[in-house]
Amino acid sequence: LGAGVYSDIFFVAFKLPNLFRRIFAEGSFSQSFLPSFIRSSIKGSFASLVGLIFCGVLFMWCLLVALNPLWLTKLLAYGFDEETLKLCAPIVAINFWYLLLVFITTFLGALLQYKHSFFASAYSASLLNLCMILVLLISKEKTHLEALYYLSYGVLLGGVAQILLHFYPLVKLGLLNLLFKGLLGFKTRNANKKEYRLNRVKRDLKGFFKQFFPSVLGNSSAQIASFLDTTIASFLASGSVSYLYYANRVFQLPLALFAIAISTALFPSIAIAIKNNQQDLILQRLQKAWFFLVGVLLLCSIGGIMLSKEITELLFERGQFSPKDTLITSQVFSLYLLGLLPFGLTKLFSLWLYAKLE
Repeated sequence: LGAGVYSDIFFVAFKLPNLFRRIFAEGSFSQSFLPSFIRSSIKGSFASLVGLIFCGVLFMWCLLVALNPLWLTKLLAYGFDEETLKLCAPIVAINFWYLLLVFITTFLGALLQYKHSFFASAYSASLLNLCMILVLLISKEKTHLEALYYLSYGVLLGGVAQILLHFYPLVKLGLLNLLFKGLLGFKTRNANKKEYRLNRVKRDLKGFFKQFFPSVLGNSSAQIASFLDTTIASFLASGSVSYLYYANRVFQLPLALFAIAISTALFPSIAIAIKNNQQDLILQRLQKAWFFLVGVLLLCSIGGIMLSKEITELLFERGQFSPKDTLITSQVFSLYLLGLLPFGLTKLFSLWLYAKLE
């Protein structure tokens, strides 16, 4: 697809579900859910109810967009002309269903974090990328518009594959059984047990949502800025949305590989240590992580800025992606790298606050 009108259409359509993926997977949901889950005395009932609430709301939202995608398309890319908007709307409708799939993946991944199992969460993103690559290879003889539909359904296929990847560790660790037992617990005939369970779940849910909504605001600031970038870029020349997307994808690599990975791995142990009031252990682990991130992210920033053109050329310059596209994307990538260290350290600082339910 290169960097042109058709790539712009796909990246706009993929933007919103991808934005919510970052908010859920790397921020608000995981960081609010896990401490509440650890503190809950009826973990199965609490987790199953949270999952059902979010799945129900997201399903209705996806259905609304599927029935009338044009309004959301205009919101995402107000600068597109009418013809491009009409081409983009059905692609938006298909891709938006990934929002529901990625929440389920995040929810299951958060449960596995409780058991210190990170394999499925670490490799699930690779499955999405593999599915997208596979459908692009299948559709290489198709027109650009047909390739967009193949790619969109490839996103949904990747979302399903991500969910399936989590099932084996969930069954092995007994977490799937915990969820089913939690649901069945609401059907008990003992009135006292049922009332006790409902009261405890209500209290746990209240505590969870009390942390979740403020954390959405905190974690979504960067994503909202990225959303506005796309909207503004839709007013510019064809390919502008694509330049931002390609540069941001490369920028996300060191951020995910170091800052997000370390925060995700540390989070369960920090939350448990806070519960057990092990302040020295918490401080020791956070200090080690801080010094490591400062060193690594500074090196990535300096090296990335110095080699931005070479990195972009190596990754993208082939097929429809021209040397001009390489030059513009590398310049955008260099500007993104100026924020790598602050963004990375923010992940670590917020880890402490969310683990303390603050």
